[in-house]
Amino acid sequence: MKKFLIVIVIAAVAVVFLNDVGIFVNTRRNLIEATREAAETAAGVGGTRDDAARVAADRAAERGITVYLYDQDETQVEVWTKVDLDGTWVYGLLSALVEGRAQGESPVLMHYETHPRR
Repeated sequence: MKKFLIVIVIAAVAVVFLNDVGIFVNTRRNLIEATREAAETAAGVGGTRDDAARVAADRAAERGITVYLYDQDETQVEVWTKVDLDGTWVYGLLSALVEGRAQGESPVLMHYETHPRR
């Protein structure tokens, strides 16, 4: 009976670990790809700075990502993005304790990309 309980506990820990790592990795990959696409798309916009920022935000929003900061100069565009990390079972709770967030608040992943203007 003791061996059975140990196997159940190990299996439960493995399932929780795989769930949280899988969600983190997939969300992070999506964030990086969406930020890169938003920066590339904005770099090709020939209109005003506001037009390029709107295009970047719209492009990222297609994948559920929020552009929270945009900048550009004559040579490059810069895009800062973020996304809530929803669906984790343990990571969200532990990160809330460490970061001092409310237990119901999701952790936020952020990313930055730059792309040369065309």
